[in-house]
Amino acid sequence: MKTIKFNNVELTEETILKTREYFYNVCIECVNGAINNEFYVNNVDNYIQFKKEDAESYINGEFDHVLSFIQKAYYIQTGKNIPLLK
Repeated sequence: MKTIKFNNVELTEETILKTREYFYNVCIECVNGAINNEFYVNNVDNYIQFKKEDAESYINGEFDHVLSFIQKAYYIQTGKNIPLLK
């Protein structure tokens, strides 16, 4: 696994795995919300397919380099939420 550093903190493998799981679960919650009509979606089938693909991408580490992922990982590891861009 590639080392990721943010705000002079090296994110641990455990943190990266927890963050992947977090985003995976968010995607699955979105799928369930669409299925249960908890919010409006133009095309439910396409939305569900898109979110399921996103979930798999997150769990496989394809979004580890994305700023929002790194910020969430930093928060999970440190409990601190700092802005990425000032």
